[in-house]
Amino acid sequence: MNKQTPLIIGDIDSLAREFYSSYDPEYWHNLLDWLKYSHDNFDTLRDDFSRSREEKVNPDEFRKMIRCELHFLYFKMIETLFDIIFAVCSHNLKTLWLALNFSNDRRTPYFKG
Repeated sequence: MNKQTPLIIGDIDSLAREFYSSYDPEYWHNLLDWLKYSHDNFDTLRDDFSRSREEKVNPDEFRKMIRCELHFLYFKMIETLFDIIFAVCSHNLKTLWLALNFSNDRRTPYFKG
């Protein structure tokens, strides 16, 4: 980060420590299980979902919504993986993309074979 970029957050290191100390490593797994269970067992959960709303929940629309949510959840999981990789990476941001792109190229200093 260059010195000209102002930070709104005073202590970025303490913010990062707080995030990673409270991060639940099972979050994605639990969310995925819950969504899949809701999709597959809609008939048993129908009454619970309908009680919280005045109108009845359409099973086909509900399952379609859950499938869309699962689709986007996979992208969020991949994004989080890269966020964690970037957080623990020893390269600075200037060379990080080079390291990611050329880690299998024996001719570069980024080769980890």
